[in-house]
Amino acid sequence: MNDQIEKLKEVMAIDSQIDAMYAEAHAKLEPSLEAKALIEVVKKTKETADELESEAKSNVIQFGKLKAFYKKNQEKVSMLAKIDIDSLDDDKLAKLKAYLEKMLDNLSGIESKLKELNTNIERILKDFDKAKKDANKAREEYRKLTLSSMGEGRKKLSNLKRKRTMILNTIDDRLLEAMQYLHDNAIDNPVVEIVEPICTICNELISKKALKVMFEFDYSRCNNCGRIIYTDALKAA
Repeated sequence: MNDQIEKLKEVMAIDSQIDAMYAEAHAKLEPSLEAKALIEVVKKTKETADELESEAKSNVIQFGKLKAFYKKNQEKVSMLAKIDIDSLDDDKLAKLKAYLEKMLDNLSGIESKLKELNTNIERILKDFDKAKKDANKAREEYRKLTLSSMGEGRKKLSNLKRKRTMILNTIDDRLLEAMQYLHDNAIDNPVVEIVEPICTICNELISKKALKVMFEFDYSRCNNCGRIIYTDALKAA
């Protein structure tokens, strides 16, 4: 097996140990009223942040549409203002005047609405920032509670994290980026050994390009599911 893949698998094994330690610590905290209160804060602030983000997007879209409409009306007023009024009879002049007054009134109304939307957006962003800070503060407090519930296990956790960092520093950036992508997208079985030019997870044929990369670097990415693939059998063959 490729040395880089071995190191990556070692990191994954350490991650599993760390996850298990946190799960055990969380289980101990479950009856704690303080822990429950912090979890509720995180939950509520996240919901608030999501609602505010949705409201902000809606306001920004509305702001953009009104701004475009405002510009269009400004252009119309500018064009109408260029009309040679001396060539118009009284009836047409009166109609033009009434239309311009209506347009200017519309522009004034749009300006007021734009200011209102801008104020709303500023308020939403401020509230969103506060919600994020509240959530982060609650998470930090919960993290401290979790660590305190580990007792002597904290030393083991610290050693595991230190070891993990040391191994990560020796892994190729290209491989780490691939692993981060798989982690962010919650893809299970991220590292796959193949014995034939077929991904054993998605059952798709590995492309010649992906195989070429794998033979050059001892690992590659499945061209279909994106998982990290490696092999010893195909090389031996």
